[in-house]
Amino acid sequence: MSTSELFKTDDLLNQYYRGERNFQGIQLPKADLSRACLSCCNFSEAFLKKTNFTRVRLIGSNLKNANLCRANFFRAMLVDANLSQANLSGAILAEADLTGAILQGSNLNGADLRYASLVGSSLLGAQLLGRVRLKGANLTSATLTRARVAEANLNGAMLARAVLTEADLSLATLKGAILIRAYLQRVNLRGADLQGADLSFADLRKADLSGANLKGANLEGANLSYANLIGANFRRANLQEADLNNASLQQAQLSNANLSGTNLLEANLEAANLQRADLRQAGLLFAELGGANLSGANLQDTNLIGAKLDRVKLSDSDLKRAIRLGSNG
Repeated sequence: MSTSELFKTDDLLNQYYRGERNFQGIQLPKADLSRACLSCCNFSEAFLKKTNFTRVRLIGSNLKNANLCRANFFRAMLVDANLSQANLSGAILAEADLTGAILQGSNLNGADLRYASLVGSSLLGAQLLGRVRLKGANLTSATLTRARVAEANLNGAMLARAVLTEADLSLATLKGAILIRAYLQRVNLRGADLQGADLSFADLRKADLSGANLKGANLEGANLSYANLIGANFRRANLQEADLNNASLQQAQLSNANLSGTNLLEANLEAANLQRADLRQAGLLFAELGGANLSGANLQDTNLIGAKLDRVKLSDSDLKRAIRLGSNG
């Protein structure tokens, strides 16, 4: 059945129970379908604005290009559902199960996805603007390549192994978020709040984290080569054995940070604050440290071959413990 006519809730449910599964183009705005079982249905291009789908089962259903603006999917089951190109602006998807769902190119502006499960879902190119709420959401292994998630609330979200290549997360809040082994190449995290986030072993090559707050964050083993970290806050962050070769760290705050074993080959640390930082066995070969503050830093076995150290503040730091001190300008 394919129809663009207005339907009644009872008509839809009765036809479903008789075995009908094709409801393409159906118009059923503001309907109450709460707790209904509508799995494996075709609702593509349907008009279901403001419809109540609370606790509904739509497992494996097709809602491609559907108008679901301001619909309520609280605790709904949308496992493996196709929501690509759907209009979900202002929709409530809190605690919904969207495991494996396809949301490619969908409009989720202003949506509420708090504590939703999006494990393995595809949000390729999706729009999640308007301060989308993703607090506590599970996005493990989800794909958000080129997604627009600026200013979203992702506090405490699970993003382990998620793919966020070239995504826009500028000004987003990710306090305490888990991004272990996440793929963040060329991601835009300008001005983002990542305090206490776990980015261990994440791939952040050529990422833009300028002005971001990573105070107390865990970046152990992360790859930040060629990243823009200008003015970023890494106070008390763990960057042990991270790769920061050719990274831009001008005016970055790295006081009390753990940089032991870190690769800072040719990194630019001009005017950076490295007070009391742990730089044991770090490699700063040919790094630019002009005007940096290294007061109280631990430089045991730090490799400074070819590093530029003009105007560097070194009070309470022992350069004699560093390996082969390089040129001074």
